[in-house]
Amino acid sequence: MGLRRTLLYENELIWYDLEKALTHHLQVKYLNEIDKNIIKSLCYEDIKQTIWRIAIFEENNIKYDYKKSEITEKVSYLTDINGRVVSINANPNKKIQTPKQTLTRKKGICVDFAILTSALLLRCHHQPIYIFNTNDHAFASVKINKKFYAIDQRPPIVELKEHLYSLQKKHGPITELRGYKIWMSNNKINLKKYNINWSGKYKTVKSKIEHKEIAEIVMKVLTKYLSNLKVDENLKNIEKMQHLPSSYKRGMVLTTTKDDIKIDYIFKKQYGLWISYEIIKNFRNDLKNHNRFWINIIENNKKEDSKLTIKINIAKK
Repeated sequence: MGLRRTLLYENELIWYDLEKALTHHLQVKYLNEIDKNIIKSLCYEDIKQTIWRIAIFEENNIKYDYKKSEITEKVSYLTDINGRVVSINANPNKKIQTPKQTLTRKKGICVDFAILTSALLLRCHHQPIYIFNTNDHAFASVKINKKFYAIDQRPPIVELKEHLYSLQKKHGPITELRGYKIWMSNNKINLKKYNINWSGKYKTVKSKIEHKEIAEIVMKVLTKYLSNLKVDENLKNIEKMQHLPSSYKRGMVLTTTKDDIKIDYIFKKQYGLWISYEIIKNFRNDLKNHNRFWINIIENNKKEDSKLTIKINIAKK
């Protein structure tokens, strides 16, 4: 009876211990619970396209569970002289979710997002995957061209060091950093754990992508998806005009902002597409009611909270 109870406690750890959850929640039977239509919509041969699709999917479909994140009780357990768990003290509302549970509940905390992202990547046959775990945060990552890129609940996708630097600015010094390498072989999940030295001295740099290049991508995408629109350089400086040219009936400037973070050049296309879809989602009616436009992307000069201002100059002709 005592041994059976001990095994019960050991099994319960899969819901509270990240390492045990990874080896359990990413088993093939849990990966196969994910809707095939979701997989079909997210998987591309190009891993760059896949990870951006996943990040956008999670942003649009999975909410952050603030109520769950506010549960502060730490998981604790006792072991016998043989190291077997004999009792667990944990809040059941803090359980680490399987991928299907996160998709069904449509919400989760960072570790739930990280496991869901890993599961989607494995279903898309992209591996190995990496999960990084800081003081109190976890996120997924992939390695492309010898660089790690973080996938953390929503776009954009940025280099690991840039992401750690951003987390440090928001939440304070990172005192510990662990990594897990995850891959599938012979339908079995494999996991390698290692500690990482992070000095915290990384200094962010400007984006490698010229703002003009992004604006050109955005204009191309908008004209593709909104057939009424035509690019019009006459609207480039609409804000400085006292009056529109005589052939234009009306005009306005739409504005949105994005964090001015370092986006690697390999994601130029994906970054431009992401901004385009955000513009269409937020300003669809205004865009449909006009037929000429121009995009300007402007960088502010604030060091602590650098933003990109995206201005959509639109007019009716």
